[in-house]
Amino acid sequence: MKKSLLFVLLIASLFLNAQNDIIVSITSGATFSNLRGNTIAEQNNYDFNYVGGIDIEKPINTNFSFVTGLHYDNKSFKNKIDAAFFSNSMDPFVFNQGKLKVKLTLQYLTLPVLFRYYLDKEKLFYINSGPYVGFFLNTTTRVDGDKIKEDSNDVFKKVDFGWSLGIGKKFKITEKNNLSIELRDNLGLLNISDVPVEGNGTVKTNSFSLILGYEFKL
Repeated sequence: MKKSLLFVLLIASLFLNAQNDIIVSITSGATFSNLRGNTIAEQNNYDFNYVGGIDIEKPINTNFSFVTGLHYDNKSFKNKIDAAFFSNSMDPFVFNQGKLKVKLTLQYLTLPVLFRYYLDKEKLFYINSGPYVGFFLNTTTRVDGDKIKEDSNDVFKKVDFGWSLGIGKKFKITEKNNLSIELRDNLGLLNISDVPVEGNGTVKTNSFSLILGYEFKL
């Protein structure tokens, strides 16, 4: 984790010392995520959570820019599982059956390394593409909305890797300030399971993000 933060600080330092304009963006938005790679994972349903962080953009030429940053990224998925549990009856052998709503959230610090191409001369419409690295932080499990104490961190690898593809639009406020909105897909390419998976399968992430940003030029 310390190495990843040092890497981001190094990139930021290089950007700040560059001659071209540097664009810094404070971002926040929503994620829509799930898992894939095996039959059990694919029975889960996509769910919403949030993402936020900072982006740094360095223009390369008229149309191309290099973009990196650091995001606190929550990737959630949910399912309903059959369960049998004791009722409130005085008879301890009386069971009720029903479904429990389970939601699991994987929390990452995500470092994108993207190339941005502007589609117009005003540099307002763009597409992004490039790899990302996610550094695993923690998991959170909720059952019927209640957070439970469950240590499943050892189940997941400490690093996720994938490819990002996005399309966005900027809205000019002043010469140095913009608002932006982007739809981005982070497709996980690495098996994040640190334990054997049924059927020799894998566990990979997929997350769609709707990202809002406030930009300013340095």
